[in-house]
Amino acid sequence: ASPTASPSASPTTAPTPVRCGAGQMEVIISVTTDNWPQENSWTLTSSNGESRSSPDFTLAGTEYRNSFCLDPILCHIFTLVDTVGDGILTFEGGDYSLEVDGTVLMSNKGVSFSELTEGFGSCNPSSQPSLSDRKSVV
Repeated sequence: ASPTASPSASPTTAPTPVRCGAGQMEVIISVTTDNWPQENSWTLTSSNGESRSSPDFTLAGTEYRNSFCLDPILCHIFTLVDTVGDGILTFEGGDYSLEVDGTVLMSNKGVSFSELTEGFGSCNPSSQPSLSDRKSVV
């Protein structure tokens, strides 16, 4: 009689690594530049006064991706700017998105803009950061 193969153990998948600690939310900002990358920039300002800024966008057709672990108890305001006012052009390959804990809060709709703003976290009128209260975080 030929030996029978014993059943192998079911494959296991490694748990998905957690980028942020408990009690933090993961924020991913992605900008793929169009043919005019220098027209665009973003800021992320928190109600504790911290402010983060985009890198200098210098290369056309390039994805710039930044991720942060932020406190969900604070109010965070993301602002995307286009200095010319035509937005990030999809027909030139441009794109952008703001994702918080796996949910896309803002993405390229192919419309012109000078400035787009999205608040997330614990925002109410009294906790929104003012432009004068910013401190830079590297």
